[in-house]
Amino acid sequence: MDNSKSMYDLCAEDKRLGRKPDHRALVKLLGWLTKSMDPNGVDLHYFSAGREYQTLALTNCKKSRHLEDSLIAAKSTRTTTPNLVVGRLLVAYTKRVAGYRGSSQGSLRRMTMKATEPPRPLSLYILTDGVWETPEHKGGGYLEPEIRMLVQELIAAGLPRNQAGIQFIRFGNHEVGKQRLEHLDRLAEELKLGCDIVDTEPVEGGNIWKMLLGAINENFDDDDHHDGYQESQDLATSARPASGS
Repeated sequence: MDNSKSMYDLCAEDKRLGRKPDHRALVKLLGWLTKSMDPNGVDLHYFSAGREYQTLALTNCKKSRHLEDSLIAAKSTRTTTPNLVVGRLLVAYTKRVAGYRGSSQGSLRRMTMKATEPPRPLSLYILTDGVWETPEHKGGGYLEPEIRMLVQELIAAGLPRNQAGIQFIRFGNHEVGKQRLEHLDRLAEELKLGCDIVDTEPVEGGNIWKMLLGAINENFDDDDHHDGYQESQDLATSARPASGS
């Protein structure tokens, strides 16, 4: 959750004008829709996390009411960046995928020990206006290295496209914010990553099912390019040593 002042100003305006869904209602709905996907519940993280902002992470939450209580208590900060909290989550998950890949490959290792199970799928829903640090210009470098490394590990491990998804849910229509999020949505094509795990959907006029599934299901991702994931996965598979080699 982006807890910048600009984001909170938008949310206050939505509430004043009665626009639906507001950020609290949307988080509750996403929590309700996704809690059945993970028996451990859902986690809520803030871009600027700290006790002084009452934005400490809420983990393994199984009740939408607790998500709403956290949002009510959370305070805004002047500016935010996704690179800290979101970047850390992506790096941690990339390490888990790399650990799985390392434990499941190699003929001797397969004969002497049981391969570990892949990590649970990761779905990140990021509510933001895209106005990060420098609202007056485009900036750059937001989450690109972390997304690239995660995609490379997913392909190398031969894991399916829906193993990880990053869904940006955009509030407002700030031009630079839109450009930033649209750039991340096109990252797979621009960097020729071979797998598209990022999607962006606006709150205003948006589709709740696309918000939920756009990053992990190509049928809900309306990008007009083919991410080439199957070809990349086939290449990674063919590069592995055959059993007994």
